[in-house]
Amino acid sequence: MAELTTGRNNFYLVGKVKINDNSLKGAEQKPGSSWLGVNTGFGLEVEEGNIIYPNIWGGRSLSKGVLYGMNKETRKPVQIPFEDKNNETILDTLIPSNFRYAQIEKDEDGNLIERRFLDDIDFVEYLQDNLKHDMEVVVNGRATYSLGKADEHGDMRIYKRYEISRVRLNETHENEDGEQVLNREHQASQQSTYLIDESALDKNWKKELENDGKVRVNGLINYYFSQLPTANGYEQFKEVASIRQPFYIIAKTDEEKDKMGKFIKAFLKVSGDSVNVLDVQLRINEGFETGNVGEIELSDDAKELIAIGMATEEELRSQLVVRGARTSELIFTKVNLQTVGEGENAEHKAVVKDLYTFDDLVFPEVEADKLSDTVEDDDDFEEETTTETTTKASDLTDDDNEIFGDLFG
Repeated sequence: MAELTTGRNNFYLVGKVKINDNSLKGAEQKPGSSWLGVNTGFGLEVEEGNIIYPNIWGGRSLSKGVLYGMNKETRKPVQIPFEDKNNETILDTLIPSNFRYAQIEKDEDGNLIERRFLDDIDFVEYLQDNLKHDMEVVVNGRATYSLGKADEHGDMRIYKRYEISRVRLNETHENEDGEQVLNREHQASQQSTYLIDESALDKNWKKELENDGKVRVNGLINYYFSQLPTANGYEQFKEVASIRQPFYIIAKTDEEKDKMGKFIKAFLKVSGDSVNVLDVQLRINEGFETGNVGEIELSDDAKELIAIGMATEEELRSQLVVRGARTSELIFTKVNLQTVGEGENAEHKAVVKDLYTFDDLVFPEVEADKLSDTVEDDDDFEEETTTETTTKASDLTDDDNEIFGDLFG
């Protein structure tokens, strides 16, 4: 029986900061608790109507007086006395992922200054002072998950956070026309290692692709849960478990539908107890469903733009969309090739077909009436860590490359 391991679950956001009265709130201590915690963030507009809210969740126990890290030489947990949280000699002994980073300020030469924070509260306070509304930034980090009370169908609710690791100013440069433009274009993407089992696809996926141009893939993500919430606090778990996190494949043209159909059959159609593992690139959409407005009458001024040659009717109609219900979804963009092995034996693979079977998967289970509605910060808060692994995979053939082209990176 194969042991489950976690994989990639990273996000990358580029956009404009949106700050309101609820943004970047300071640390709070609940009555009767010695836990001083932060659970806050800010908005990041990556496109009109698509605002994502990356988060900072953490804090420290006032009774224990220490912060936690991992020694980069021994790879063992260490405790850092609170008074040493800014001791650079001690901080240099820790692994980089123990810190949160900010690169917002510039020095006298115009270079970005990197600041690192072991204490989550210090990081929030720094952003309170230096992160401004409408500032252009790049934010990256890790998508984290927690579990809550079962819904009416008996399924556990899954809560997702975009946990910030770094905030960096999106600087500008001068283009060929002498204009100042952003170094990085606005975007919102997530890179995750997915497990695809027999239940991932609906039996009518072909009709969905043909009729709707959209297929739901109900894949699995492996995630380490240190504890599960109950009505009376927490129940220890300390295991890697598999949770459902759907993503969507979208195809608008007949050509795209044909290509995506072949991709689904080759990589996402699984039978029996087999499990495929893929490293998937996704677009994060936290906005509104949109659709074409159809053959509505263009205004007189729009027709004038067409008449004088400033625009075509097709260009103007492509800009006309209707805004529908709010949506939160992950849209498939491509598969990232995985590096398997080391040195001269390293190979670049696309899909793992022999790492797990369905019987290897672990699903977190707590009796429904014991689950609390949400996960709260308290003295028992425990940092959940991820380790990235390399795995065996099947080769991507030359024929596959010819058929799928830009679906692989």
